[in-house]
Amino acid sequence: MAANQKSLLEILQAIFTKKATGTLGVEEKGGRKTFLFFQEGELRSISHNYPENYHFAEYLIKIGKLPPRQYQKLLEQYGG
Repeated sequence: MAANQKSLLEILQAIFTKKATGTLGVEEKGGRKTFLFFQEGELRSISHNYPENYHFAEYLIKIGKLPPRQYQKLLEQYGG
């Protein structure tokens, strides 16, 4: 990763901290895309071109960007 690039986690933290509003697009090498829609730093919805049973959190866990324990904690805190 180049010095001026940020990890996905750093970008998400900045969105939450700055209470940003907008869309974040994430594209995987195979052309699959996910769009996260934020309003005042809160995730409002997710759109993607993945199969119906796809869950973005599972993808983040798979690529090592979201530890399973942290995901469990989020589920407990926000429901799901």
